[in-house]
Amino acid sequence: MQYFKIYGLFAESECDEESESRYKMRIRARKIALKSSLFNQKQNGKIYMFVSDISDDSATLGAICKERFEIKAKADSFLNAAELALNDVCIEETTFNVFRDLLESASRRDYIHDDDEVLENFGLRRLAERSMGNVPYDENFIEETQKDEVYENAGRYLIKESLVSELDRIYAGRSRAKASGHPVHYFVQTDDRSTRKEVCRLLLQALYQNGRVMNKRYCYVDIDPSDDLSVSFYDCLYNSNSGGAVLVRYQGREGSEDDRADGSRYVIEKLCHVAKKYRNSVLTVFCLPRESTKIKEVFCENLYDMSFVEIKEDFVSGERAVDFLKMIAKENGVKAEKSLIAALDPNESYLAPDLSLWKWSV
Repeated sequence: MQYFKIYGLFAESECDEESESRYKMRIRARKIALKSSLFNQKQNGKIYMFVSDISDDSATLGAICKERFEIKAKADSFLNAAELALNDVCIEETTFNVFRDLLESASRRDYIHDDDEVLENFGLRRLAERSMGNVPYDENFIEETQKDEVYENAGRYLIKESLVSELDRIYAGRSRAKASGHPVHYFVQTDDRSTRKEVCRLLLQALYQNGRVMNKRYCYVDIDPSDDLSVSFYDCLYNSNSGGAVLVRYQGREGSEDDRADGSRYVIEKLCHVAKKYRNSVLTVFCLPRESTKIKEVFCENLYDMSFVEIKEDFVSGERAVDFLKMIAKENGVKAEKSLIAALDPNESYLAPDLSLWKWSV
């Protein structure tokens, strides 16, 4: 789903709230609510638009879309139906949390009948519950960029070989005007937080550029083996991301993997059940520690009817390790002294976290 915030200035002053009576304001709100309802009834549940707030010179609206629409054309149609003449209309994709606040504002001001009813109709009520604020999930946006910049950034990380191969596959496919299922999902395995973040960012940028995901907005969620995972909440979370992506960052660590794999099996099974249910409408990127062999096996056992591409952090040595160390030193404002380079063992292989630690020895 996509959520939008729409803002515009009135062509002429719509009202003067200091002089207009509360009675007249209520009548106006009811008229807008009625016109909005008539408009939305014609949309067959695929899009819902509403007025959130009106001042004397501007109006703020919200929208939720189940499918990809020409949102500017839909906004124009809605404004015409609601008899609101706006200039300089600005439309931006926004987060679910912002959309929820816009919807609550509309309900308080009587521009819609009931915000809970709207959320229920779109299967989002569970996600909107304020009590779920302690669930470790958040939203972000895919940054639009150029293809050559994606490849340039991909070469900076110790995951280049598998990542570039997948970027080649993504860009080799025909760009789609409309996302239509996901032939593959992803396992990203690294112990380095910055590598994980960058790999996910580059994958989503490439997929969005080529029309493989519809939404700029995506969600990421942290899963711990000890979590009491709520299937209904994650079902709602995935539903809210239809047309987009969910990044699942599994927090199980190496060292007691046997115990964790057994103890977290139930959590993984429930999470995989939701991911499989939405596999055609939501792209899932599972982020695991690099050496999580048994944990990964549990995921694979429960995701047997989904296809995956594995992107795994590389071990590097020799010149490649030196080059990466120099890059890290430069990014952190540290001079790559000969003594720093000499500390690298030419016969040893390194991961990104190992090399990142060298900068503190200068």
